[in-house]
Amino acid sequence: MTPIDFLLSLDTPRLCAQWGLFVVAVFSFAGVETMAVVAGFLCAVGILALPEAFAAAALPAFAADFLLFAAARRHPGARWIESFTRQPLLGRPLPLFVARLPQAVFYRLLPQNKQRFPLLAGQGGSLAPKEFAALSLASSLAWAAAMLAFGYAIAVGALALSGGRPAVWHRLPGFILLVFLLYPVLRFILWYEMDKLKSRGRGL
Repeated sequence: MTPIDFLLSLDTPRLCAQWGLFVVAVFSFAGVETMAVVAGFLCAVGILALPEAFAAAALPAFAADFLLFAAARRHPGARWIESFTRQPLLGRPLPLFVARLPQAVFYRLLPQNKQRFPLLAGQGGSLAPKEFAALSLASSLAWAAAMLAFGYAIAVGALALSGGRPAVWHRLPGFILLVFLLYPVLRFILWYEMDKLKSRGRGL
């Protein structure tokens, strides 16, 4: 049996319904957002419930950010922090830390390591734990809503092209793989075009 035949033989909808929320929570805690997009797709096709998927994406993301913030406050200047904080955005250096509102609320939507902002916030010491907790909770909720909406939109297109839920459920492994491949490409194109517009505005 080939790997493709094996995947097609699995009851993928049942497995997604049984383990989907757990997988979304683990990946969200780890800072991997593509699984949250997949969760939005699964909600649109009726496999996951939207409120539960939203909680499974947002709450672990918030917990991970706050733990990183607390670790950076306790160990400022640690070498392991540099591996997360040194990262360019489309070939340009990212600002080290932006604590201004409302921009800071959307830090999770930037194309960067999700661990970067909490570590810099904790290391910089400009935000108290309660302030960061409120900021992180708002950002995690906005991020989860955006990722689920992205996956939901992809599913709406898939349903329209395939002819309904039964057809999507029958080809669910292929559709999930498509989301994993399609989302990073669309995300990069979006941020690249936004970066070009900002560059023109600055005259760069």
